[in-house]
Amino acid sequence: WNEILNCQITELNNRYQHDTYGMMTAAAACMPTSNSFGQRQSLQPTCTFYGITIDDTELTVFVQLLKRNIAQGTNYPSLIEVLDNCNVDTFPNINSLLRALITLPMTTCTVERLFSTVNRI
Repeated sequence: WNEILNCQITELNNRYQHDTYGMMTAAAACMPTSNSFGQRQSLQPTCTFYGITIDDTELTVFVQLLKRNIAQGTNYPSLIEVLDNCNVDTFPNINSLLRALITLPMTTCTVERLFSTVNRI
């Protein structure tokens, strides 16, 4: 049993290594409830990785829009709701970034295979 738990912990540690491309940091910077909301430096590594250029004006107007919506009672529990309020014509680069972040796989098959192997034992 200890070896199985050890395997699971190893798999989880391998899966959640350092955020090299800043994907999780960028996702947090796009969430209005985050402390890093709207911070350009949090978005930069992911934007560079995907070749997306977000200028200061686009980011500032987008952040102000979401803050205004929150003041009016809008709730943003996930990036999908943020994307719904991100007009592609008004915020084309932020829209592209949000789409890239939302389509990232959040699970791996490795851990699922581990549980399948446990069932065979």
